[in-house]
Amino acid sequence: MNSAVVVPFKDYERTVFKLLDQLGVAPLLAEQGLILLKPNLVTSSPPPVTTDVGMVAAVAKWCREVTSATIVVVEGSGEGETHKNYRHLGYRKVPADDFIDLDREEIAEYAHPKAERFPRIWLPKLMTQGFLISIPVLKDHSIAGVTLSIKNMIGMLPASRYGGYWSFKKSAVHDGDLDQAIADLALYRAPDLSLVDGRIGMKGSHLSGIPCSPQKKVLIGGLNPWSVDARSAWILGWSWEQIGHLSATRSLFSEPTTCKEPDI
Repeated sequence: MNSAVVVPFKDYERTVFKLLDQLGVAPLLAEQGLILLKPNLVTSSPPPVTTDVGMVAAVAKWCREVTSATIVVVEGSGEGETHKNYRHLGYRKVPADDFIDLDREEIAEYAHPKAERFPRIWLPKLMTQGFLISIPVLKDHSIAGVTLSIKNMIGMLPASRYGGYWSFKKSAVHDGDLDQAIADLALYRAPDLSLVDGRIGMKGSHLSGIPCSPQKKVLIGGLNPWSVDARSAWILGWSWEQIGHLSATRSLFSEPTTCKEPDI
């Protein structure tokens, strides 16, 4: 299914289960040995700055019912120490097998011939494995317009290689064309499944924006991250043509994404 599905929000468990059932992904998940759940925990701030723990817990619970795969929550927070953010935001209640700080993982260098800003990139080896579910929150971004399932992948960039431009631990990615950086990152590792937490929504900024009023009260999902993000952007009041990284990645998701270690 390449289109995005939008489900009205009731509570996280019922709505997540309904969304995933409608997507028909149970057979696909049943085949997996490792499932990576990637929320947006850019800081320790509560929702809608970050993904509500209830959303991630419901996804993990649904996965438990359809697969025997190892389930791991992964994040590399932009501000603060990731494990402290997990604890502060209540993530230890998620029924996962492990909680990973991607900034502490072993990394390797990869190459892609179509990448413009990052023809070579350093990524955690873990992120080249398993089935990746991106679980961002529905919100604007003060530079990129929106931050949704594709941009959520910036959290996997290792701080040891992409910090230092300012205090934000992934700040070097902002030193230049951010939209192209997001598009390049999608070449290396795009989500296999995207589930957007649109219970509230936030406008104006990704860190200090205004919660949507009325609340959006939807969850959005799909196997094509571009379709999910385009629909989510529309819910926030944007067309995909207004979002640089969506314009840059529109044609990407009809092609396979690969992560190849370069010959050095």
